[in-house]
Amino acid sequence: MRKADTRKRFEMSSVRSVKKTAGKAVRSLICLVLVAVMCLTFLPLSARADDTGEITATNVNVRVGAGLNYSIAGKVSYKDKVTVLGEEGDWYKIQKGSLTGYVFKDYITITTDADRASYSTVREGDTGDSVKAMQEKLIKLGYLNGIADGEFGEQTLAAVKLYQSRKGLTVDGAAGYRTLSLLYKDNTTYDDTFGKLTIGARGDSVRAMQKKLIELKYLNGVADGVYGNKTLAAVKLYQQSRGLEVDGIAGAATQKCLFADSQPYVAVNTAKISAGSLAKGSSGEEVKKLQSALIYLGYMSGGADGKFGDKTDTAVRLYQRTNGMTVDGVAGPNTIKKINAEKQLCENVVATVKAQIGIPYVYGGSSRSGFDCSGLTMYVYGKYGIKMGHSSGIQSRIGNAVPYSQIRPGDMVGFYSPCGHVGIYIGGGKFIHAPQTGELVKIADLSNRNNLTCIRRFTGAVPNMG
Repeated sequence: MRKADTRKRFEMSSVRSVKKTAGKAVRSLICLVLVAVMCLTFLPLSARADDTGEITATNVNVRVGAGLNYSIAGKVSYKDKVTVLGEEGDWYKIQKGSLTGYVFKDYITITTDADRASYSTVREGDTGDSVKAMQEKLIKLGYLNGIADGEFGEQTLAAVKLYQSRKGLTVDGAAGYRTLSLLYKDNTTYDDTFGKLTIGARGDSVRAMQKKLIELKYLNGVADGVYGNKTLAAVKLYQQSRGLEVDGIAGAATQKCLFADSQPYVAVNTAKISAGSLAKGSSGEEVKKLQSALIYLGYMSGGADGKFGDKTDTAVRLYQRTNGMTVDGVAGPNTIKKINAEKQLCENVVATVKAQIGIPYVYGGSSRSGFDCSGLTMYVYGKYGIKMGHSSGIQSRIGNAVPYSQIRPGDMVGFYSPCGHVGIYIGGGKFIHAPQTGELVKIADLSNRNNLTCIRRFTGAVPNMG
């Protein structure tokens, strides 16, 4: 019995020892797993396999190993998307297509699955809390006026595009990860982003401006972030086309107008007549300029052929008679000066109202933070010393009445009876107006309106064509 008991106690002791050893091993394994999970959970800035990265510089070297002493396997460029396979010290191991290698961490931004999930893309037509949160942030930074209603409409779309443009992002109006992640971290208001840019300036602000000038076709080439002579010329051209002070300095007024603009550059024949005197029998380029101006102003029909014949003589006499000048049919210095000035005024009015496209409708508004219909017309004409009240009814009773057959660019158009809505005609059967709450200043077709009741001219006289 004693031997059996001894053997039994030994076996039980061995079993207990094995169980104890196994229990320690299991507990150690569990601890290791927990540590690994905690590392992955509480170190979100570390790259994990299959995260997505975006390259933040141009011509970045991809090396075969994690160090500058390794040879270059290839290159990646600005905004390239890459898959992050892992990390080693100050380097990420990345893959782009068939290229695999190491990139220095300073040249790549990591987007984790958690990041992507927290910034779901919202776009025009979407509704809900995600849209509302975005609107609240856009309002706080000064890119959106009004209230956050959770509806991604036309005004929100314009605000998103404005933010994307100002930050050098892809301007598509869809608020995805890049737009939202930057927006929610941003504490710089819209007004604070505008420093004065002049020739010789360098940096991201210049690059963002160049991208917008390229988008609107005022500048050719690439946005290199250097304010050189080409950029200077593009800024001046933009200022001229939008009725701004043409000084080549991109201050707050020029930049605000530019980044809110969506209308591409269209070359306009603004050549002034420079001849001292033109009369019947004259011909050439200066006569052609004279004819083009008279056609634009509504004193002549047909085309400009560069030959000063009976038709041109009649148009010059009509212009002189209408404007209280000596009627002799000769386009002398005084006649030419007045024609040039009147045409320039019409073109300036059109350019200035075009520059307001995309600004939100705000009841009672008369500034670039928001317009109502009569506030828009008052603002535009006021730029050129033409004073009027902030009321469509009042505006419809001043200036010169114009028959529909003689409407020209720069004329004000009024709707309803009594007049309750106004806009500015820009030619080609189109006008620009601030429609109603929830909409933006935009171009509309005059032919689609059956309630046009008045046309008023503030840029010159109206000829008696009878």
